[in-house]
Amino acid sequence: MLIFENIYSRMTQFSFILFLLSSMIHPFHVSVCEIVFNPKNQSLEITHKFFVDDLEEALNAHFNRELDLLQNPEDIDAYLQPYLEAKFQLKCDNKPMELIFLGSEFEDDALRCYMEINNISNLSQAEVTNKVLLDTFEDQQNLVHVRVSGKVKSILISNSETSGRVSFQD
Repeated sequence: MLIFENIYSRMTQFSFILFLLSSMIHPFHVSVCEIVFNPKNQSLEITHKFFVDDLEEALNAHFNRELDLLQNPEDIDAYLQPYLEAKFQLKCDNKPMELIFLGSEFEDDALRCYMEINNISNLSQAEVTNKVLLDTFEDQQNLVHVRVSGKVKSILISNSETSGRVSFQD
């Protein structure tokens, strides 16, 4: 059993190193969105993670501007909020949700963006439309992970499929 744990540990380390190397080279376009149902607060906590250079290129194209997010970080939220409102939608149990933009922060060569939805007492089904970066990069892939009561279901979104649905009904 210890041998398998060591192999798994090494594979996990290798995957992490491979991710770090690929992010330095950055030959692909990917974003990650995590949606977590918080029953205590009766809310959905949403976190997006983007490569800064990809996001900058998308915002520049969307707003026809020449933003430099690293040089002028105070500009980010003013552009990011309307961009996300236009490109990211969420339906919970077939009802469109109003997203509340909370802000963003830099993390190395990435940017984390925080949103939430309040007054969610239960989540049995979620439909996500995530067109973020899709019109900028043909090979863009947006991973969406939805977590409810310890269960995680994932959606892979691309230009060929801009939305997806997960269900937590047993």
